[in-house]
Amino acid sequence: MGCSTSRARNEDTVRRCRDRRNLMNTTIQSLHHLASAHAAYLQSLRHTAAALTVFSSGEPLAVSDLTPPIFIQYPVSPSPHKPVGLENEEDGRNLVQVKDVEVRMVVRHRNLAEIAAAIAECFVKASVAGEAVLELLQNGQEEKKMVHYSNGLLKVLSSRSRSRKLQDMRRRLETTGIQGSVEQRNHAYTLTKLFAWEKRLYKEIKTRERLKIKLDKKLSTLQRLEHRGNCESTVAKTRTSINKLHSLLTVASEAVSATASAIIQARDSELAPQLIELCQGNLKMWQRMNHLHNAQYQIIQQVNGVVSSSLQEQTTDLHHAATGELEIALSKWQMTFSHLMKCQRNYVRCVHIWLNRTLFEFSNDSSPAAVKFAQFCNEWKQAVDRAPDRAVSRAIQHFMNSIHIIFKKQAEEMTIKRRADKYKYKLERRSKSLRKMEKRYYKSYQHADAPMKRDFRDYRDREDYERQVLDEARDREMLKEKKANIVDWLSKVEKENKRHLKAVEATRLVTLKGMKASLPGVFQAMAGFSGLLVGILEGVYRSAESVQQ
Repeated sequence: MGCSTSRARNEDTVRRCRDRRNLMNTTIQSLHHLASAHAAYLQSLRHTAAALTVFSSGEPLAVSDLTPPIFIQYPVSPSPHKPVGLENEEDGRNLVQVKDVEVRMVVRHRNLAEIAAAIAECFVKASVAGEAVLELLQNGQEEKKMVHYSNGLLKVLSSRSRSRKLQDMRRRLETTGIQGSVEQRNHAYTLTKLFAWEKRLYKEIKTRERLKIKLDKKLSTLQRLEHRGNCESTVAKTRTSINKLHSLLTVASEAVSATASAIIQARDSELAPQLIELCQGNLKMWQRMNHLHNAQYQIIQQVNGVVSSSLQEQTTDLHHAATGELEIALSKWQMTFSHLMKCQRNYVRCVHIWLNRTLFEFSNDSSPAAVKFAQFCNEWKQAVDRAPDRAVSRAIQHFMNSIHIIFKKQAEEMTIKRRADKYKYKLERRSKSLRKMEKRYYKSYQHADAPMKRDFRDYRDREDYERQVLDEARDREMLKEKKANIVDWLSKVEKENKRHLKAVEATRLVTLKGMKASLPGVFQAMAGFSGLLVGILEGVYRSAESVQQ
């Protein structure tokens, strides 16, 4: 009965350790996904800027003279290349206090193209603002290879011998291979190292639990032998095996404790500062983006004063293609933004779960610093879960729908234009054919109904005369039909030209209405989201001060 209970307990311990190892592997994968999503989002900002600029350059929309100028505060960082780090360490405060220098300007743009150029400039600056966080997320590729190399050597040593000397050498190599191979550590490398240690801990716990099961069996066997009174040699042999298992179990337990302590050390001395640095980097990035999105929202207010300078400006193939590219860029922007927030939530959640399991499952470590670190991760997780990103996605979708309507209107206009050009081409061909016929049957451009004055004596017989009269009558009728057909085609061409002019005017009005109705909402949503996220992250970062003290 006792053996069965022990086996169940051991299996549960191994399972929890295996889950922890798999969770760290998932954390590493989520970090890679977060880095890719972050890079894709920054790239989408640049693509949106370029697409909006090209689209606006083809729209004849001018800002009314009655539109008042706007007052913009442009943030200019005093040290844009300064690496992300802990600020105000001398006075003991780590909250981000580096303030951007605000350049206040009164701006008035003349048309939609200039408005779009100013907005595109803010997009590019927002993309640059996220590069520091991207660098934190993408570092560590070479270090990851080094950890894998060290693990390979350890497997070779472990497979060749189980002697105490080689085991000590293995432990020393693992320590130097994982800890001292790279002087400058970063977040990705720390996670990879922790994963290597988690794999080692899983193997060592499996070994320890198997030894416990064997020891329980040997103890049960010894009790049974002593109860039956078997020969002393068998009992002595069993006791020797028990002593050997005790020694192996002691070594295995020490190895588990050493590995668990190494994990705790890396967690507290490396992972905690790196996560705080990453949180700080996100805070600074969104602070910068909040300033830029607010500037964009102020700039886009001028679109309410935009009027169409020419309602007869036709849509060209290049402008139609630019509209389609803008719709694609907006779709990618929306997709990458949603994916970025999803990956960030997944990553913080994985770190939070793994951290809780390292605190309470094996080591029962409840040091004040570790508990505060867990609280910090919990607050960060709640912060990203509360981020109101759906409003931004809806605003981008609304603008994208407006652009799609504009794209369809442009397509309708161009279809009508092609039909009008086709009718015009057919009219020209029929007019040319009519002129040739008139030249063939009339020496001068007389009216088709003019009487023919011919003498019967000019013909050899009456039948030739009558035949010629009939031919001329038939030709005159054909000329009448062709002229009537020309009149019909002139009416068609005129009708299609009017339809085309109406389509051009409708396209211009739909464009003007769509830009006014949906474009300001995008930057209002982005400014509101980034402002709320900054407020949330500032609260999270304040809790990090207690972790660093």
